[in-house]
Amino acid sequence: MINRKKLHIIIPVLLSILLIVAVVVLVITRDIRTENDYEYRERNDGTIRLIRYKGDDKKVKLPSEIDGKDVSYIECCLFDYGDDVTHVTIPATVTELDNGIFCQIMSLEHIDVSGDNEHFTSEDGVLFTKDMKTLVRYPINKKDTSYTIPQSVTKIQSRAFLNSQNLTDVTIPIGVEVIEAEAFSGAVALTDVTIPDSVTRIDEKAFQICTSLESVTLPSSITTIEDSTFSGCHSLKSIVIPESVTYIGSAAFFSCIELESITIPAGTLSVKCDAFLRCEKLSSIEVSETNEYYTSENGVLFNKDMTALVFYPAGKADTTYKVPDSVKSIFTGAFGGCNYLTEISLSDGIPDIKSGTFRSCQSLVRINIPDSVKRIDASAFAHCYKLCDITLPEGITEIKYSTFMSCDSLERINIPEGVTLIEDSAFSECNKLTEVTIPEGVTEINNRAFSNCENLTKAVIPDSVTEIGDDVFSDCENLTIYCSEGSAAHIYAQLNNITFSTSEN
Repeated sequence: MINRKKLHIIIPVLLSILLIVAVVVLVITRDIRTENDYEYRERNDGTIRLIRYKGDDKKVKLPSEIDGKDVSYIECCLFDYGDDVTHVTIPATVTELDNGIFCQIMSLEHIDVSGDNEHFTSEDGVLFTKDMKTLVRYPINKKDTSYTIPQSVTKIQSRAFLNSQNLTDVTIPIGVEVIEAEAFSGAVALTDVTIPDSVTRIDEKAFQICTSLESVTLPSSITTIEDSTFSGCHSLKSIVIPESVTYIGSAAFFSCIELESITIPAGTLSVKCDAFLRCEKLSSIEVSETNEYYTSENGVLFNKDMTALVFYPAGKADTTYKVPDSVKSIFTGAFGGCNYLTEISLSDGIPDIKSGTFRSCQSLVRINIPDSVKRIDASAFAHCYKLCDITLPEGITEIKYSTFMSCDSLERINIPEGVTLIEDSAFSECNKLTEVTIPEGVTEINNRAFSNCENLTKAVIPDSVTEIGDDVFSDCENLTIYCSEGSAAHIYAQLNNITFSTSEN
């Protein structure tokens, strides 16, 4: 049921947002002009910013001036993915290039720069700053399979090798100090990288989605492995984390599906809980005995005093697991994608189950949840396809977003008396669920809470429910709602052409 009071607030806010967006778009677009094959805008200093190339040449020599004004700036999206440009020449007048320049030209083989340009140069078709200290852009479709970065380079700029298609081997010389964000992201042919000890910083996503990367040698000079650094490196089988590393970031090795083991060194102070999420073959995480912050037991990662379970490896082949009694906290996503586990027993004293903790445990049949649990967060059991029976503790007051979404085998669910809210998609796509009784005290059932429950035939909804969202029972074609005459559920059933009965509650 739509809450009209909320609509009186929401609609004016949405209209205000739309008006602001329209004004911003107008301001941005009104100064865009077109000459020949280029869209451009005049900058505050009177020079020209190239925005979009609209021609169809394969070899493009960018103009040095438009309408008598110097072209000084080139946007990264000057060319589009569909363009067939193979060669680009940058004129002498250009002083600035957008971050990730030419990153969308999948056909680009060669970049030239006018010899008179004081800010940029090229060597062998690769773009550098004039002093050759920063490698700016390696052409995506350059045909060479190996490349040695010049000795003068100290920085590999953000997105420099982004989406490189043919490069299998890169030699990074001693002297390079910084590898910026996404520098090699999407370099799908790259198989091996050795990073010299001169490198002190590797930024986030530097090697993400290097799907052929099998091995990486990290230097002892780095102290952090940033967020998503090796995310999506599907072929990465082994990596040695240097003793110097103190921090391993969020999704640092996310979906490294061939990675089998990892050792946390003594000096590591912080490991983000999703650092090794979806590493399907990771069977063990070991920790240096002298590490003061972490330990492992049977390959499972804990904090040092074992009061918190940080991560359970997805490739660990055990089918049952009992969380140690000392554990009072389980980190977000700790068991995500653990497809071998069929049964889990939680320790008493755990106060909550965090978001996605057991998400996509596709073999999990049953789990024991202690009465100490008072909160279960969003998607905690989503996509646990074989979970057939679960008893929720009495202290639960809300069933969060997508908590049991796509639990295909779930045949029954007890909703505790203290629950007041069932959030969006909480039980969506639970295909074996045949009936549900909403307890007295629940006041709100949000959008799509039971949508696509194909075999749901009976839903008992009490008078306490006053708000029912959109499509709560969509695609539940054989459903009958049991409710009181005149109740919110009764009105909802009538408005949505759902069979109802007011003869039983």
